[in-house]
Amino acid sequence: MTEAEIERKEAWRGAVWASALNLGCGFLGALVFRTTAWLPVWTMLQFAGVGALVLLALLWWRQAPRAVCLALFSLDVASALVTSLAGANAYAHAGQMGQLYQSLEASLFVIAILSPSARLGAMWTGIFTAAPFVQFSGWPEAIRQSVVLPDLWLIPMYALIAVVLLSHRRRSVRLQRLLSDARADRLTLERLARVSLALRDLANTPLQTLTTGVDLLRRKLVAQQVVLPSMERALLRLQDLKRALAPFEQHVEWRPREESFDAVAQIEQVAADLGRSPAR
Repeated sequence: MTEAEIERKEAWRGAVWASALNLGCGFLGALVFRTTAWLPVWTMLQFAGVGALVLLALLWWRQAPRAVCLALFSLDVASALVTSLAGANAYAHAGQMGQLYQSLEASLFVIAILSPSARLGAMWTGIFTAAPFVQFSGWPEAIRQSVVLPDLWLIPMYALIAVVLLSHRRRSVRLQRLLSDARADRLTLERLARVSLALRDLANTPLQTLTTGVDLLRRKLVAQQVVLPSMERALLRLQDLKRALAPFEQHVEWRPREESFDAVAQIEQVAADLGRSPAR
């Protein structure tokens, strides 16, 4: 699997989880707050609706490009921001000034955990941090006087923690991917080493027979009729070895000017790679 395909699947999973979270939280929120007159239920309904639509789109289009998955993830996040700001506005106008942005602060950590991109996660963290201050500046003076300012200024602190968490998580993902690639390379080289040992063992006896036969014929120590049958059997065994290796050729992608190559150099290069491969 290529690096691009791995990143695409990660983006798809992140968007799916974000959509499922939107759908679940939005649906439960609509049930809980349906009797609360001062809190608009439409915020929860749009929260659940966006999550449901994005989730259906992702499940239908499982091979969506990474850019599409990131855009759909951003749509989920934007829906969460609208819900948080609408809830804070309703709370403030109803005189409920405690923990106005609790849902927004929780959303910061959700972004840090689910974001499939460090840049995208950092961008949305910045938007979530600035949005409450923009909203606060647009409220009437009477409401601004009632807001508990330490609660408002806690948001940048939560955002900082979320950025650290996002950075650590993305770094862990990269390291895990590098370790996985290194482990896969090591296993491939180990399999190749086992095949090489088997080939050397299979070819050893026929080569010894041919070498001995040529030497005897050169010295004229025995008659050709005695040596030739054993040499012919050795050649047949080498041909059997060639037939056994033939299925491997279909897995080789030949490039231009690679029809003839230095086999010894290729083997020596693989051996050098095996020697440099880190131990498990």
